[in-house]
Amino acid sequence: MKIEIIPEAQDDILNGMFWYESQKTGLGITFFSEIERNLSVISQNPKLGREFRSKFRRFVMKQFPFCVYYVVESEKIVFLGFIHAHRNPNKISEWLRSRLQ
Repeated sequence: MKIEIIPEAQDDILNGMFWYESQKTGLGITFFSEIERNLSVISQNPKLGREFRSKFRRFVMKQFPFCVYYVVESEKIVFLGFIHAHRNPNKISEWLRSRLQ
């Protein structure tokens, strides 16, 4: 299935990479590799992520405390965010709704 990563989600990836790289050399690349692996897994099985606020899907990353948020459309998967797992769910909902517009 075709995938789309919106610009805000791309920023999430870059910010995560830069932060992890600042913590330990090479960790930013490991973070990016984990993102790529998750995108591949989700694109092969779009319903793998659990429903979140009825409109979205959330997939919890294994190696890092981040969740992948996306929507499944008829022809593609739209990735809306790569957000730290400890963020407030209500704030996440607001961000995702604003990113979907």
